[in-house]
Amino acid sequence: MSKRPGLFVSAFVCFCTVRAEADPIEFTIELTSDQEVPAPVDPGAARGQATVTVDPDTNTVSVSGSYENMSSPVVAAHIHGPAPVGTPASVIIPIGTTGGVAGDIVLVPTPTTAENVQTILDGLAYVNVHTENNRPGEIRGQIVRSAEEPKVPVLTIWGGAACALLLAAGAFVAMRRARPRTA
Repeated sequence: MSKRPGLFVSAFVCFCTVRAEADPIEFTIELTSDQEVPAPVDPGAARGQATVTVDPDTNTVSVSGSYENMSSPVVAAHIHGPAPVGTPASVIIPIGTTGGVAGDIVLVPTPTTAENVQTILDGLAYVNVHTENNRPGEIRGQIVRSAEEPKVPVLTIWGGAACALLLAAGAFVAMRRARPRTA
C-alpha cells in the first residue's frame, strides 16, 4: 500500500474530470454537386455550406447553412445516413429550407436517436439538398471533421479547479515533509 494515497486521489480526480470531447460538436461542411450520388442532371454552379452541431449529451442536432445557383427551386433538404462518402442512404433527419434557387437550410436543435447522433459522429452521414430538377439531390456534403478540427481532451472548469486545489495541497504537504525536523 502506498504511503502517499493523496497523489493517487489527485490523479484520479483529474482524470475523471477530463471529457473526451467538448459539447456540443460542430462540423462545417461544403455542399457540392460533385459529391452527389447519383450525379445530378446539369447542376451548373450549384453549391452551399452548412454547419451541423451535434450534442451527444442531449441527442440533439441543429443545422444552419445556405445554398445558391441551384438548377431549379429547392424542394427538400435532409441528413441521410448511414453511408460513407459516395454512397446514397435513407433520410434520418429532415431539414427545413427557405428560398428557391438560393436560400437557407435550417434545423433548430432537434431531438434525435442516439444511433443517429453516433452515425453523424462516425462520419457516416451527409447533408443533401434536393431540387425539382434533381429529386435525388443536387448538392451534398459529408459530415466529417476537417483536418483542422482534431479531437482534444477538454478539462472542465470544475475539474481544473479541483486539480489546482489538489496539486497545491500536495505541494504543501510535500514541503512540510521535506523540512528538517527539530527536537
